Amino acid sequence: MRKKDLLVLVAIVTVYFFMAYLPAALAWEAPVCTNPADQRRADVSGEIIVWSDSRSGNWDIYMKDLSTGIESPLCTNPAVQYNPAVSGSVVVWGDDRNGNLDIYMRDLSTGIESPVCTNPAVQSNPAVSGSVVVWEDDRNGNQDIYMKDLSTGIESPLCTNPSFQVYPAVSGSVVVWEDHRNGNWDIYMYGALNTPTGSDVKVDLGMGLSVTFSSVISRGFTGYSAGSPPSDPPSGFRFLGQAYDIATTATYSPPVTVTIAYNESEILGNESNLKLFHWDGSRWEDRATSVDTVNNTITGQVISLSPFVVGESETAAAVGYDSFWLLFTTLSLILVGLYLLRRKRERA
Repeated sequence: MRKKDLLVLVAIVTVYFFMAYLPAALAWEAPVCTNPADQRRADVSGEIIVWSDSRSGNWDIYMKDLSTGIESPLCTNPAVQYNPAVSGSVVVWGDDRNGNLDIYMRDLSTGIESPVCTNPAVQSNPAVSGSVVVWEDDRNGNQDIYMKDLSTGIESPLCTNPSFQVYPAVSGSVVVWEDHRNGNWDIYMYGALNTPTGSDVKVDLGMGLSVTFSSVISRGFTGYSAGSPPSDPPSGFRFLGQAYDIATTATYSPPVTVTIAYNESEILGNESNLKLFHWDGSRWEDRATSVDTVNNTITGQVISLSPFVVGESETAAAVGYDSFWLLFTTLSLILVGLYLLRRKRERA
């Protein structure tokens, strides 16, 4: 076999390999910090990773910016800094420089470090989302949940039940924690009343998910829980992404408009034919009214709230998948045909 012929065959095999195996190869694992000392309690927001680091002989706060690859210390005060959390440009951590654990922070955009809470009691296990910082606080003799809004500087208690409340987490206006008030550990939450009274009330729940009420009679809290989609989609369809169980404590009059973002890379068929399935209590109903293929969102209208999930026709998915391989096979056959034709001409 001549060199040119070998190159053609190598090209065909290479194309097949990349088309078939490249998506899996793109997943990778890599070290962030392997300093000989201990690094623990990492958190991440965007391209910023923060962690507790003992390389100085006590626990400090370090960070790495994945966009630049630069690692740097954030706080190396001789006292102990531990258990950091990050959201955007705000990093918070527990700090005992005052002889007991307090909450400190650093604004990465300004480089300014400042205290969040230095009450004489113990504050620990902070979490942050945007401008909201939450933590455990034992100023009342047991662990409670406190918060501070950095945009206003206002600190306030969220839960001071006589039992123990620990390990808070926050996302947007929702705070959750472990709670022992019932004699065992349960999960409780605090949510701002994000659904006011009025007409055409839109509640943005983040991640491309929103709910618009045509009329809210009494205000309340609207939220959701996300999880894996059910394994029993309607016949002839398959579910995509996550299922969103949306609920509200507000009193409203229907209809309600729900918009959900989807991942375009999961779609095998025609994007504009996506369905928005809503569980009506006994079966899945398609309630889609429009698909925004530019912003990758699908919108539907319902009269009640319950689980929602995006889906597509298995037939459409099969067509899209088969079309991909038909194109690939056609391309391969053309390359092979050209190769054989050239060989034939060379022999003539």
